[in-house]
Amino acid sequence: MHEGENKAIHPKYIKIPFIEKNNCIKTATDYFGIEIEVVDDYETAFEQLKENENGKCKFFAIWVICGPKINRVPNPKGDPTLINNFIKVLQIFWNNGGSIIFFADGDPHFFQVNEFLKKTKFKDENGNLKYVEFNICGNDEGEQKLIRDETGELKYNKCFDGKKIKDESGNIIPNLGNNILYIYEGKTISHSSTNDIKKLKPFIPFAKNSSGNYSILIYNGKYGFGDIIIDCGYTKCFLSMEKDETFRYIQNLVCFPMFKYLNEKNELWKPNALNFNIDTKNKYKFKHILYLIDVEENLSSNDIIKIKKKILKKFNIGDAVYFIHSKPIKKILSLNDLNNFSDNLIIFKKIL
Repeated sequence: MHEGENKAIHPKYIKIPFIEKNNCIKTATDYFGIEIEVVDDYETAFEQLKENENGKCKFFAIWVICGPKINRVPNPKGDPTLINNFIKVLQIFWNNGGSIIFFADGDPHFFQVNEFLKKTKFKDENGNLKYVEFNICGNDEGEQKLIRDETGELKYNKCFDGKKIKDESGNIIPNLGNNILYIYEGKTISHSSTNDIKKLKPFIPFAKNSSGNYSILIYNGKYGFGDIIIDCGYTKCFLSMEKDETFRYIQNLVCFPMFKYLNEKNELWKPNALNFNIDTKNKYKFKHILYLIDVEENLSSNDIIKIKKKILKKFNIGDAVYFIHSKPIKKILSLNDLNNFSDNLIIFKKIL
């Protein structure tokens, strides 16, 4: 959790509500008798996903809450440079028919989903493997509720697709908007880099946020691949489970892949066990970022010292933070973190 971020946005509040008697992700999955595992580093994720239950993976879906592109994961003992291996494992899981739910948020919280989109090929209508032509970006203001659009055309802002959908056999199946009139869009929201439907293929937009950008996208699993859902406002899972039927929407996220994978005996289908090895040499090389901070005159030298101490206390690895007329500090800091320190700081970012 970063300085200034809401205390409710924390991995532990996936399984327990931040406010007693409220809902959380686990209470949504409990309704269907589905158990969840929460991990906060790549190593533990590998261990869990490699478990073999009679030739099957123990999970039918993976939810990924995306973070910023920094050399750190929530677990301070975890190795963030294993992201390349994590993407590879996600691809194997998806190739085996497993579903992936990516939760992104406002800039810069979309690193993992963009790595997956950048490195994964999808089959087009002609069976050719191609990379997608979009990524997730932006930082739209949220706090609005999305309204059900029965046409599914999403012509207006603040709406989501309410039309019924069919599976490959022509059977009507519940969609993400099943039995919902409103969805809280989130507090801070990212979005697809384009609203061009052709460039979004094979994904289809499910929701358009209050700024007019697509903020929820769906890939309906085909050719043996699993479903993929990208939701660009994960704050709704922590801050807003009681708002505008958001809890029911989270339940629908659970159901969407689950209903497709119930077999004739009403047993939950699971993908084949994953066979993979971790390449410890395949380390992700994080680019160094130089932050130039121009301090206004009304900030005293004592104020600057306090800010430096705050940076040193919070972060211990990473990039260069430079206060004009002072020495560089070799510490990590995201742009959002810097914005939270003081309104009197003007920040410039440059990739070295």
